[in-house]
Amino acid sequence: MWIFLRALSLHLQICWQIVVGRTYMWFSQILGWGIPIVGLVILLTLSGVSFRFGATCHINHENSLADFWIPLLVFAGLTLIIQFSTFGYCIKVYLASLADSSASTEGSGMPSYTASVRTMTPRQAYRRVRRVIQLQWRGIVIVLVIMADVIFFSIVFVFQDDSVQAAKEDVN
Repeated sequence: MWIFLRALSLHLQICWQIVVGRTYMWFSQILGWGIPIVGLVILLTLSGVSFRFGATCHINHENSLADFWIPLLVFAGLTLIIQFSTFGYCIKVYLASLADSSASTEGSGMPSYTASVRTMTPRQAYRRVRRVIQLQWRGIVIVLVIMADVIFFSIVFVFQDDSVQAAKEDVN
Protein backbone atom coordinates (compact mmCIF):
# COMPACT_ATOMS: atom_id res chain seq x y z
CA MET A 1 0.00 0.00 0.00
CA TRP A 2 2.78 2.42 0.89
CA ILE A 3 4.63 1.70 -2.35
CA PHE A 4 1.40 2.28 -4.29
CA LEU A 5 0.96 5.65 -2.57
CA ARG A 6 4.62 6.52 -3.25
CA ALA A 7 4.24 5.70 -6.96
CA LEU A 8 0.99 7.70 -7.10
CA SER A 9 2.69 10.69 -5.49
CA LEU A 10 5.54 10.56 -7.99
CA HIS A 11 3.08 10.21 -10.88
CA LEU A 12 1.08 13.23 -9.73
CA GLN A 13 4.25 15.31 -9.40
CA ILE A 14 5.79 14.37 -12.74
CA CYS A 15 2.86 13.83 -15.08
CA TRP A 16 0.27 16.24 -13.72
CA GLN A 17 2.51 18.89 -12.05
CA ILE A 18 0.53 18.57 -8.82
CA VAL A 19 2.47 19.54 -5.74
CA VAL A 20 1.59 16.90 -3.18
CA GLY A 21 1.24 18.54 0.16
CA ARG A 22 -0.44 18.21 3.50
CA THR A 23 -3.75 16.95 2.10
CA TYR A 24 -2.04 14.12 0.23
CA MET A 25 0.01 13.31 3.32
CA TRP A 26 -3.16 12.85 5.40
CA PHE A 27 -4.85 10.96 2.56
CA SER A 28 -1.80 8.66 2.40
CA GLN A 29 -1.74 8.11 6.15
CA ILE A 30 -5.41 7.15 6.23
CA LEU A 31 -5.15 4.77 3.26
CA GLY A 32 -1.67 3.51 4.14
CA TRP A 33 -2.76 2.38 7.59
CA GLY A 34 -6.49 1.82 6.98
CA ILE A 35 -6.46 -0.56 4.02
CA PRO A 36 -3.85 -2.94 5.52
CA ILE A 37 -5.71 -3.01 8.86
CA VAL A 38 -9.02 -3.78 7.13
CA GLY A 39 -7.25 -6.37 4.96
CA LEU A 40 -5.69 -7.99 8.04
CA VAL A 41 -9.05 -8.21 9.80
CA ILE A 42 -10.62 -9.80 6.70
CA LEU A 43 -7.66 -12.17 6.30
CA LEU A 44 -7.75 -13.32 9.94
CA THR A 45 -11.53 -13.69 9.86
CA LEU A 46 -11.85 -15.63 6.60
CA SER A 47 -8.58 -17.57 6.40
CA GLY A 48 -6.58 -17.38 9.59
CA VAL A 49 -2.89 -18.12 9.97
CA SER A 50 -0.84 -21.08 11.14
CA PHE A 51 2.72 -22.39 11.35
CA ARG A 52 2.70 -24.53 8.20
CA PHE A 53 6.11 -23.81 6.63
CA GLY A 54 8.42 -24.49 9.56
CA ALA A 55 8.73 -21.73 12.14
CA THR A 56 7.03 -19.17 9.89
CA CYS A 57 3.45 -18.13 10.52
CA HIS A 58 1.63 -18.00 7.19
CA ILE A 59 -1.89 -17.47 5.89
CA ASN A 60 -4.00 -20.62 5.65
CA HIS A 61 -4.88 -21.98 2.21
CA GLU A 62 -8.66 -21.68 2.51
CA ASN A 63 -9.84 -18.36 0.96
CA SER A 64 -6.26 -17.07 0.80
CA LEU A 65 -6.45 -16.16 -2.88
CA ALA A 66 -9.60 -14.06 -2.46
CA ASP A 67 -8.74 -12.27 0.77
CA PHE A 68 -4.95 -11.86 0.53
CA TRP A 69 -3.13 -12.71 -2.69
CA ILE A 70 -5.50 -11.19 -5.23
CA PRO A 71 -5.84 -7.82 -3.41
CA LEU A 72 -2.07 -7.76 -2.91
CA LEU A 73 -1.44 -8.42 -6.59
CA VAL A 74 -4.10 -5.87 -7.64
CA PHE A 75 -2.29 -3.13 -5.73
CA ALA A 76 1.02 -4.39 -7.12
CA GLY A 77 -0.38 -4.29 -10.65
CA LEU A 78 -1.79 -0.80 -10.19
CA THR A 79 1.57 0.34 -8.84
CA LEU A 80 3.40 -1.10 -11.84
CA ILE A 81 0.94 0.52 -14.26
CA ILE A 82 1.36 3.91 -12.56
CA GLN A 83 5.15 3.56 -12.39
CA PHE A 84 5.52 2.52 -16.04
CA SER A 85 3.13 5.22 -17.25
CA THR A 86 5.28 7.73 -15.36
CA PHE A 87 8.40 6.29 -17.04
CA GLY A 88 6.63 6.46 -20.41
CA TYR A 89 5.80 10.11 -19.83
CA CYS A 90 9.43 10.81 -18.90
CA ILE A 91 10.64 9.13 -22.08
CA LYS A 92 8.11 11.09 -24.15
CA VAL A 93 9.25 14.37 -22.60
CA TYR A 94 12.90 13.46 -23.14
CA LEU A 95 12.35 12.58 -26.81
CA ALA A 96 10.37 15.78 -27.35
CA SER A 97 13.22 17.77 -25.81
CA LEU A 98 15.68 16.20 -28.26
CA ALA A 99 13.57 17.35 -31.20
CA ASP A 100 13.00 20.82 -29.73
CA SER A 101 14.90 23.51 -31.59
CA SER A 102 13.53 26.51 -29.69
CA ALA A 103 15.82 28.69 -27.63
CA SER A 104 16.40 27.58 -24.09
CA THR A 105 14.59 29.82 -21.62
CA GLU A 106 15.15 29.31 -17.93
CA GLY A 107 13.16 32.36 -16.85
CA SER A 108 13.41 34.10 -13.53
CA GLY A 109 11.95 31.22 -11.58
CA MET A 110 8.93 33.33 -10.71
CA PRO A 111 5.57 31.81 -11.56
CA SER A 112 3.91 33.32 -14.59
CA TYR A 113 1.31 32.42 -17.15
CA THR A 114 3.99 31.85 -19.78
CA ALA A 115 5.47 29.06 -17.66
CA SER A 116 2.19 27.16 -17.58
CA VAL A 117 1.98 23.59 -18.76
CA ARG A 118 0.31 24.57 -22.04
CA THR A 119 3.03 27.00 -23.10
CA MET A 120 6.01 25.09 -21.72
CA THR A 121 8.56 24.17 -24.37
CA PRO A 122 9.71 20.55 -24.55
CA ARG A 123 13.11 21.59 -23.15
CA GLN A 124 11.50 23.29 -20.18
CA ALA A 125 9.29 20.25 -19.57
CA TYR A 126 12.36 18.00 -19.76
CA ARG A 127 14.23 20.14 -17.22
CA ARG A 128 11.27 20.04 -14.84
CA VAL A 129 10.94 16.25 -15.15
CA ARG A 130 14.70 15.79 -14.78
CA ARG A 131 14.71 17.85 -11.56
CA VAL A 132 11.90 15.78 -10.07
CA ILE A 133 13.63 12.51 -11.03
CA GLN A 134 16.91 13.71 -9.52
CA LEU A 135 15.07 14.36 -6.28
CA GLN A 136 12.98 11.17 -6.38
CA TRP A 137 15.30 8.51 -7.82
CA ARG A 138 15.55 6.66 -4.51
CA GLY A 139 11.76 6.39 -4.32
CA ILE A 140 11.64 5.08 -7.89
CA VAL A 141 14.21 2.38 -7.10
CA ILE A 142 12.39 1.42 -3.89
CA VAL A 143 9.10 1.06 -5.77
CA LEU A 144 10.68 -1.22 -8.36
CA VAL A 145 12.50 -3.39 -5.79
CA ILE A 146 9.44 -3.82 -3.57
CA MET A 147 7.25 -4.59 -6.58
CA ALA A 148 9.67 -7.32 -7.70
CA ASP A 149 9.62 -8.75 -4.14
CA VAL A 150 5.82 -8.72 -3.93
CA ILE A 151 5.40 -10.47 -7.26
CA PHE A 152 8.14 -13.02 -6.50
CA PHE A 153 6.83 -13.90 -3.04
CA SER A 154 3.24 -14.05 -4.25
CA ILE A 155 4.14 -16.55 -6.94
CA VAL A 156 6.37 -18.62 -4.63
CA PHE A 157 3.90 -18.79 -1.75
CA VAL A 158 0.86 -19.52 -3.91
CA PHE A 159 2.68 -22.39 -5.65
CA GLN A 160 4.10 -23.65 -2.36
CA ASP A 161 0.67 -23.45 -0.75
CA ASP A 162 -0.88 -25.38 -3.64
CA SER A 163 1.86 -28.05 -3.35
CA VAL A 164 1.24 -28.48 0.38
CA GLN A 165 -2.52 -28.76 -0.20
CA ALA A 166 -2.01 -31.34 -2.96
CA ALA A 167 0.32 -33.36 -0.71
CA LYS A 168 -2.25 -33.30 2.10
CA GLU A 169 -5.03 -34.54 -0.17
CA ASP A 170 -2.92 -37.24 -1.91
CA VAL A 171 -1.57 -39.32 0.97
CA ASN A 172 -0.69 -42.31 -1.25
